Amino acid sequence: MARGEESEAGFADLASWRERRRYEGPVVFFAGRVTPNHLLRSRELGAEITASGGELIAYIGGALRRETPSRA
Repeated sequence: MARGEESEAGFADLASWRERRRYEGPVVFFAGRVTPNHLLRSRELGAEITASGGELIAYIGGALRRETPSRA
């Protein structure tokens, strides 16, 4: 989420993309620490956030299952 001195740059970027409809797909933030404020902000943006490697893999797997068209 942080970039340089901007501690919430990832949230700001995602908010901008969502507002302009440039990206509406799944997003998972992987952070060293998840605070209640970070959890709230990510949910407001329709994103997931985790500090757990296992949860990260699960979120990515879920996103892939939802976003991959089935082959008939």
